[in-house]
Amino acid sequence: MKLLHSHLTVSQVSQGLAAGQNSMNHNMARIMRKLPTMLFALVVVTDLLGLQSTLSAQSPDVGYVYPPFVQQGTATSVQFGGYDFTPDLQIMVHSAEVSLMEVGPVGPFLIPPRPYWEGPRIFANALPIPREIAAVISPDENCALGRVSWQVANANGVSKRGLFYVSDMVERVESRFRSLTMELGELPVAVSGQITRLTEKDEYGFVATKTGTVSLQVFARRVGSDFYAAVQVYGPNDIKLVDEVDTEGRDLDIKFSAKKGARYRVVIHDSDFRGAAQFVYRLLLENVVTETTKSEEKSNDRRRRLNGAFDRQTFTVRTGREYQVRAVSLSLGGDLDVALKVVDGEGKLVAENDDATAESLDAEVRFVAKNDGELVAVVTGSSLRGQSADLFYELQVDELERGFELITAATAVAAVGEKMSLAVTLIPQGGFAQEVNLKVLGLPEGISVEGEPVIALGQKKGTVVLLLGDEAAVRATVIQVVGTSSGDAEKNWPALTVVASAVSGGSLVSRSSDENRNDDLVLGVTLKAPFKLHVVDKDRQRVVHRGTTYPAPLQVLRDDGYDGVVHLMMKSQQARYRMGIQGPFVDVEAGVKDVFYPCFMPEWLATDRTSRMVVLGFGEVIDPQGQVRYVGVAADARITMILEGALLKVAPLQVELETAPGQVVELPVKIVRSSKLQTAVTIDLELDNELAALLEYKPLKLDVNQTEGLLKVRCSNSRLLRGIIPFTVRATTLQFEKWPVKSVEDYDVFFP
Repeated sequence: MKLLHSHLTVSQVSQGLAAGQNSMNHNMARIMRKLPTMLFALVVVTDLLGLQSTLSAQSPDVGYVYPPFVQQGTATSVQFGGYDFTPDLQIMVHSAEVSLMEVGPVGPFLIPPRPYWEGPRIFANALPIPREIAAVISPDENCALGRVSWQVANANGVSKRGLFYVSDMVERVESRFRSLTMELGELPVAVSGQITRLTEKDEYGFVATKTGTVSLQVFARRVGSDFYAAVQVYGPNDIKLVDEVDTEGRDLDIKFSAKKGARYRVVIHDSDFRGAAQFVYRLLLENVVTETTKSEEKSNDRRRRLNGAFDRQTFTVRTGREYQVRAVSLSLGGDLDVALKVVDGEGKLVAENDDATAESLDAEVRFVAKNDGELVAVVTGSSLRGQSADLFYELQVDELERGFELITAATAVAAVGEKMSLAVTLIPQGGFAQEVNLKVLGLPEGISVEGEPVIALGQKKGTVVLLLGDEAAVRATVIQVVGTSSGDAEKNWPALTVVASAVSGGSLVSRSSDENRNDDLVLGVTLKAPFKLHVVDKDRQRVVHRGTTYPAPLQVLRDDGYDGVVHLMMKSQQARYRMGIQGPFVDVEAGVKDVFYPCFMPEWLATDRTSRMVVLGFGEVIDPQGQVRYVGVAADARITMILEGALLKVAPLQVELETAPGQVVELPVKIVRSSKLQTAVTIDLELDNELAALLEYKPLKLDVNQTEGLLKVRCSNSRLLRGIIPFTVRATTLQFEKWPVKSVEDYDVFFP
């Protein structure tokens, strides 16, 4: 009855096979190993496809890498999480120093388990539901430390970039039984974890080996996790030492005092108590070293403390010259959100700025000096974390040399046989005023540039048009857009060559304006879908009983000549909070038009709102190279359902029980059936893998005339079984011998 893992054909749905059956599609079992420079992996899926976050319905998108940090020179098993993954997925790791190996198939939907929101929050937007691909990442021994970007592509498009990091530390991964504390040992220590469900808190413990200050850094938004961490630190006698919330979304950097031999607990959770598989993080705990070297003192000479409401610094300019003035704090490790004004000697405003970019809180201005003389930089700022020791900034004044920048898009996507326009913006500096010729490096076979693109004198925009031939390979390729200007010997102007850059994303908390920029662009070649997916009676609401499955009628409307297999599944990014709503994978055989898509609607869904499901279809299409590709479209409407009372309920006779490790506990079960559901019912347990490994039982069968029974569960002798542990009793059956019906109830079992 695990609907989220099911993979059905139309004939299986029609014949009434229950969701939960996993079929294997052996012709998808292909894995492509890494190529020598830029790494591309062709991922094969037996379970089919994946989901989408923020791009168009059928395009793939990245989510996260778990763990998000890997050790330099060490092969590490990771999970690539993302959305709308297909069997022909291409994984791109943008580093020649990192090997990608042992790439596996895409796993199941990672639907967050209970609990779910109640009350007004059930109307909140839904989080996307990821799937994961197992792989091994192996950075070279001499691999540069820091960020490594990655992205995915398929026959439907190219994703934005995600991030993982290479470190020189031993990187540990969260390992615990349920909510127990994980012991970390001696500092320094780095550990990665996931907040996978609502209300989840991860807890870590360590014993201080020295007296002094401990630094605790959270890496969450810096690795692309869209959650705001809350951290508490408890010392001896469970005294709370730290209670911090990342309200600014900058990632926490906390310091607290520790005493040698004392034990400390660190608790981390989402500030709003949300949870999902994509909420990955890394904690770094280390003892603070206070010594300052002479080189560090020299590098800090330009830093100034902001002791009052503002600070003023003067600098000299020359007439007609262009200047760039920056006030930076966060990118240097400071704690100031700075603002900058440049004024002349009479106090008249020359230029001002608050945030240099949408991602950066440092300030930056550019201007051309009208007169020789001195100008004044006025810097104001506010503390983000209240760290008085970090209220410093640095003023950076640069006279810009003659030159230019080129800005373009991070990705360019078009279908085989079409044209693609790539806009390029020119940003002149230092008085630059010349024509710029554009060219593209790294174009694959079958793609060419139309004409001779140029940004004319006096213009700041240009366009590169790419022509995709009918035989162009359907894949993503790294390219570069380059602009060149001619030299002028009389004016002593050298010829200039500049590579265009783009904001490629990754980190959600950039500490500098250039942190998310990249000059390696990605060109994606796609295919057009030769079919449409139609929801029958798309304008009406369907009345569905809670805890049952609604078979929504759909039609695959095929273009003339197309009769390929089409694979259906639910979309990741639904409009409303999911609360466990889900659907299986359904294979529509070649040439078939009409199909039912089963939507399972859990028993706790509200009856005073509509629930909706968006379905995607991915059709098998042969590309110009003869390879099977998976080309997707979204259904033309949402399947809209309104809920009414359940047909089946677990009504326990007793929900609080006591037992001990090694004993058998008897769970008294009673069910209530509607007169519309006169079927036999199976009683078993719905458990996470950790608890399931410690319990043994045989499912209980209740015939159509039975309503009560005892489910006997043998508990292992494990010491992990202690305190109150919920056992979730599950009742399942099939309506009309086809569609799953389910009810669950928690029994609180106490272990002394």
